Amino acid sequence: MKVDDLDVVAAADRGLLEEWAVGLDALGELIGPRFFRREPRVRALAYVKALLSQVETRNGWTVAEAAGEKTPTGMQRLLNDAVWDEAGVREDLRSYVVTHLGADDGVLVFDETGDIKQGNHTVGVARQYTGVTGQVENCQVSVHAGYVSSRGQALIDTELYLPDAYAHDSERCAEAGVPAERAGVVITKGDLAAVMFGRAVAAGMPFSYVAGDEVYGRSTNLRSAIETTGGCGYVLEVGCDLRVCHVPGDKLRVDALPAEVPRWAWEHRSQGHGTKGLRYHAWAWIALDSRDCPPGWRRSLRDPPRPRRRCRSRAQQPQEQQEQQSRQERQEWRGRQG
Repeated sequence: MKVDDLDVVAAADRGLLEEWAVGLDALGELIGPRFFRREPRVRALAYVKALLSQVETRNGWTVAEAAGEKTPTGMQRLLNDAVWDEAGVREDLRSYVVTHLGADDGVLVFDETGDIKQGNHTVGVARQYTGVTGQVENCQVSVHAGYVSSRGQALIDTELYLPDAYAHDSERCAEAGVPAERAGVVITKGDLAAVMFGRAVAAGMPFSYVAGDEVYGRSTNLRSAIETTGGCGYVLEVGCDLRVCHVPGDKLRVDALPAEVPRWAWEHRSQGHGTKGLRYHAWAWIALDSRDCPPGWRRSLRDPPRPRRRCRSRAQQPQEQQEQQSRQERQEWRGRQG
């Protein structure tokens, strides 16, 4: 690369950094009123900038040093003792995401993550499963709501999950300052997602679907919350042991149904890049008996204004229309296969 080209690249990088700096300062102005004193207001923005820096390990000391402070005392005071409107900051964040990333093709995605801990003083810490390692660990687990659209993606909400061993330990809950409405009560991850879904709807976030893995697909409360709004559908994974009726009176495990799908009916779609290249999965639409549906589930995409559902069927279509659509699908499938 020529020197002149390097200068162009360097100038572009400087421009991007300046744009980021201006954007972060604007974000600080947006959430600033949620902090009631100047010190935590300034330190909160410095904390965000430090988290976005190039430090390899993020803890109290490294974050404080990246923010230009000599000790972590100020950052610890911000996180542990400062008084600020957490719900208000969350509202500001959602508004910010809608402004910059909002689109009609938006999808709300729920997933959890675990932070492995060595001790037991952190709120919510207990031996529980975490997808980080795929096994039971001493960790803290939180449920997150992410917003994805053609304009980008961002986390918009989170709730801490309190496992049974922690939630019913009144001494640990009191020591950690767990709110009274959470102490002594185990709220499932699916129910936490339902709460965050309600907040996203109340904020007017534009999305047409909700997505999540089996943890959320098993949650009747989450499915019901989505269906009650009537404005969006969902694609939620279910366990292989879920039993459904393919034909009246014949209840099967869902993992037995793919054997009945003809070869031409499978459609291969990529979910994006993985560690070994594009990740492909095969999808098929299997008609189920709508008379034996799990609570809150429906079968049709073609009967507005009813919302779209996880279990979908063409059973309501006339036989001739079904056969015509099947012929068209076979032709399209064979064409794609070359």
